[in-house]
Amino acid sequence: MINKLSLGSVQFGLKYGIASRRESAVPKNEVLEIPTYAREKGLENIDTAYVYGEAESIIGEFLAANGPCFKIVSKLPAFEVYRPGMARDHCFQSLKRLRQDTIYGYLVRGADDIVKREGLWQEMRYLKEEGFLNKIGVSIYKTDDLEVLIHQNIIPDILQVPYSILDQRFEKYFRLMKDRGAEIHARSIFLQGLFFAEDRYFDGPFAEVKERMYEIRRIARQTGISVSGLCLKFALREPGLDKVIIGVDSLEQLKENIDAFSGAALSESQYETLKGLKCDNENIILPTHWR
Repeated sequence: MINKLSLGSVQFGLKYGIASRRESAVPKNEVLEIPTYAREKGLENIDTAYVYGEAESIIGEFLAANGPCFKIVSKLPAFEVYRPGMARDHCFQSLKRLRQDTIYGYLVRGADDIVKREGLWQEMRYLKEEGFLNKIGVSIYKTDDLEVLIHQNIIPDILQVPYSILDQRFEKYFRLMKDRGAEIHARSIFLQGLFFAEDRYFDGPFAEVKERMYEIRRIARQTGISVSGLCLKFALREPGLDKVIIGVDSLEQLKENIDAFSGAALSESQYETLKGLKCDNENIILPTHWR
């Protein structure tokens, strides 16, 4: 089951998340320890992106020293203006940074870039046919975007969506997409750290989920499972997910998450209680709406 986890790398290149314990990206000398430990514990994937600062280059340095021991999933930047050849150029830059001949998965950021940028998806398909990419896909934020892709019969090899105790919007699509051959990766299971935020956050713009957060913490105390462990176990229990991405800002945090994963299981009643805590308010569950 641990190979269902994928190592998120945004903190390798950027400060990220409202509850981050760092003021900047993880220092390079520490970063290289993280995939070493992840590999030892059985993780097989690293999730990264063109726009994650130096993350691709740092991963490339690790792969050059240790061999192709991870499947890498990276992402194009979102295009304000797209011209033919731009996806190919960015892909080749990612390959160079990663020091690889092929990338396991390469994703477009958002359905708009697939639907409105004429030629982009075809360009991705050509890169796959030429062997530079094993799988192509899309990272999306809203169910309406997925509806558009389904309506146009565009089925990605990899679909990356947010999924967490609070955000269960995409769950109803998992069976359909898997039946059509898509590999489904979940991100934002910690909702950029909101689950670990100080109480003061829940007296402001996140007040709507204050009682939900208190209930999550109550279950954590009752079970002896950390809040991060509850988030992990909840996502890993979803059979529609192939990968669950966990971002970490230190080796210690990765160890904490893996220890949490390895602990006691959720009971059926605890799982159903967590299922009932979902929130549909996009101002809360979509970090792009946060001020």
